[in-house]
Amino acid sequence: MSDSQRTTITPDAARSGLFWLMIILSAWSGTSLAGMATTAAATAVTAPSATAAIIMDGEVALLEELSSSDWQSIRAAYEANRHAVQQPGSYRAHNPGQQWLSVFSADGVTISPDHGRWQFGLQLARWGQEQQAASLVGIDTRGHRTVYRYSDGLEEWFVNDQRGLEHGFTVHQPPTCNGDALRFALDIAGELTPRVAANGSDVAFLDVQGNAALDYNNLQVWDADGRTLAAHFASGGKQLVHSVDASAARYPITIDPVLQQQAYLKASNTDGGYLFGNSVAIAGNFVVVGAVGEACSATGVNGNEADNLAPFAGGYNGKWKGITT
Repeated sequence: MSDSQRTTITPDAARSGLFWLMIILSAWSGTSLAGMATTAAATAVTAPSATAAIIMDGEVALLEELSSSDWQSIRAAYEANRHAVQQPGSYRAHNPGQQWLSVFSADGVTISPDHGRWQFGLQLARWGQEQQAASLVGIDTRGHRTVYRYSDGLEEWFVNDQRGLEHGFTVHQPPTCNGDALRFALDIAGELTPRVAANGSDVAFLDVQGNAALDYNNLQVWDADGRTLAAHFASGGKQLVHSVDASAARYPITIDPVLQQQAYLKASNTDGGYLFGNSVAIAGNFVVVGAVGEACSATGVNGNEADNLAPFAGGYNGKWKGITT
């Protein structure tokens, strides 16, 4: 192999995730590199002391792997970069996993999914113990985090990552008015309407057909001592209200739910012993779920799932189609 075919990287560059993204994509997403090789010649990626990886004829072989912590650092840098908030005239962030675009402005956050079937907006209208109007001071971004700064020591923040869009509040000091309950009234824009679960901690946003399009859940609230505070959601029309019992709290207080698109996959034939989910393969927005105990002898897509003439043949049910998440 000639020097012109060899590229040398430093350990610092490797740990920062600034080299050969196609190797990283291959390692974590299972993407084939067969179509990525531009020549049949071998191209090596080497550290000063040893070869880390080699690409030959579109295939990757690790000769001397980086440490687990190195790969974790590379992956973290890669994910942080592709979830970062961009500023081409406005604050916006794409989420590859959720397949949506979030735009942050003085009117709140607006989420537009790639499929275009709905749009969703959320804006803080009033907050506090006596529900004073929210007075926005400014918006700051850093990496994949966006912070709305309000008067009276309130911050509203969003973190765009693999889980979805984490949305929270930090109340740095008690509001000037009296009372034990903190409330945050959020106006909802777009086609979706909220439905609060019986536990008061989870919210589903429904589309015009009544199907859940977004989940707003994992509500957690704690004070400066790490003590969990009682909290719940309530809804009325196109408004969602967070309520927090702050009677014995020490400030600052943090409120932290996560907003995600809903994805749900189950077998259409739910007989016991099929071990549905024993294996899973994902390509883009298509999912195939294995069931090693499946007895169906049907083949192809939308086969006869009642044809149980092949005990323990294994496989997947033809009605398990691709889902968009």
